[in-house]
Amino acid sequence: MHVNYAPLLKAMPLSSAPEMYLFQDRSAPGQLAIFAAEPGEGSYSPIWRETILTWKASATPILVTGDTQIDRLEKKGVLSERTTSVRLNCPIVKVGKGA
Repeated sequence: MHVNYAPLLKAMPLSSAPEMYLFQDRSAPGQLAIFAAEPGEGSYSPIWRETILTWKASATPILVTGDTQIDRLEKKGVLSERTTSVRLNCPIVKVGKGA
């Protein structure tokens, strides 16, 4: 992904970073990363905590567009998440369709 390691990010507490959701293994066509906050929201930060999403073997992947949808799919038992210790410096510079 052409990223660089930044050792100072390791000092940032995971609890202060919103989640950035990435799918592992299977996903719906056109699936993008999902961010738990956007600029202007109180919880927004350019530093993200990477969370991995995995579809259960019996589930058919659908296009997921938001973190509230992730919560609903987890409650239904078709999607699971795994928080990692990875922090990413990834500021959002544009919000909206086609951003």
